[in-house]
Formats: sequence, structure tokens, C-alpha cells
Amino acid sequence: MPWGNWQFWVVSLIAAWAAWSVVRRMLPARKSEEPGCAKCEVATLARKQARQESAATAREEG
Repeated sequence: MPWGNWQFWVVSLIAAWAAWSVVRRMLPARKSEEPGCAKCEVATLARKQARQESAATAREEG
């Protein structure tokens, strides 16, 4: 192995990144309770809607 050759390290890093990209796409997606990121507008609206639905359900039950 050419441990002192800079080209070896550059190509090795590119190959490792490519392998990780392929493997990552084969892994199952993480399941999140909230859509999108925590700060985006979609997540904010989803949380607001979930609160309204749970409040309506609580009123119906109680």
C-alpha cells in the first residue's frame, strides 16, 4: 500500500464516499414522528394540526 502517496488518499476518500452513498440508499429510511425538519413551516403546521385534532378528540371523549 502506498501510504505516503497523496493520490492514494484522495482516491480512497472518493471510493469510501461512493461506497457510503450506495450503502446508505439500501438502508431503510429513519421513521420520524414529525415531517420535515423541526423548524420548517410544514412541521410547524403539522404539529398545530395534531394539537387541534387531539383537543377535538379529547372534547368528544370528555
